[in-house]
Amino acid sequence: MRTMSSLTWLASSSPFEAKEVRRLTLGVESTSGLAWGNQGETLLPPLNTGKLRSSSMPNITGSPAVVDYDLGNLRYKTCFSKHADATEALDFAVTLAGADSSETTGPSLAVLRGFLVQPGHLPERQDAWYLDLFDRPSQHAMMAFHILADDANLVRRALENDELFEALGSVACIERLWVHSDLRGRKIALRLLREAQHVLSRKGLLAIIKAHPDGTPSTSDTLRLAAYYQSEISLRLRSVCEEKYPGWLVGAWETPKADPGDKPFP
Repeated sequence: MRTMSSLTWLASSSPFEAKEVRRLTLGVESTSGLAWGNQGETLLPPLNTGKLRSSSMPNITGSPAVVDYDLGNLRYKTCFSKHADATEALDFAVTLAGADSSETTGPSLAVLRGFLVQPGHLPERQDAWYLDLFDRPSQHAMMAFHILADDANLVRRALENDELFEALGSVACIERLWVHSDLRGRKIALRLLREAQHVLSRKGLLAIIKAHPDGTPSTSDTLRLAAYYQSEISLRLRSVCEEKYPGWLVGAWETPKADPGDKPFP
């Protein structure tokens, strides 16, 4: 089930003068684990004015918990935690939210989530441990396992480097990438991916992600979103096979790279 929160956007030319009020809907964490995509490429003004007011789940008093987001005070955050079902794996998340907020005080306005596993080799068909790990979180994770285990040659061909492929020993599976619809057009999804690349990159790491637009997308919509992710050259994302696995991308993330333009605040 997908949890929803209603939002009011106060868009203003200054922090003190509201010019427009309109209702929005914010999709909070989806238990499906699907990778919701950032759609639309028309750039919008920077997030430096206005506010978002979120009415989320009721607090302990029974009243709705209201969170105000100052659009000039949003912050990108990255965190790691132990995987719930496999202590050998790490969960990771990159979020865009209020600078002083957390998952307990309000929803994120953009999120990238996944898990990292480092057994020293890519999965193979007989790897029961690998299979169990990828089978638990989501259908996308399960599909990622089958791509890596059953169609490794497609991954090898996508990377265009046999030596690089043979050195792969860990996997970062990005299960979910989502940006609120009214914050799209600012390349926030690409920023989330760059942040993930910066903190995850290490020798022998393969990143895998499915570009998945909201709703029930067509193949052309999926390929368009995948091309958008690939437009960030520094991510080095390659298509596995557009015909067999549309939207699936892989990249060898071996060297941490920090874009000098990426600040903690958007």
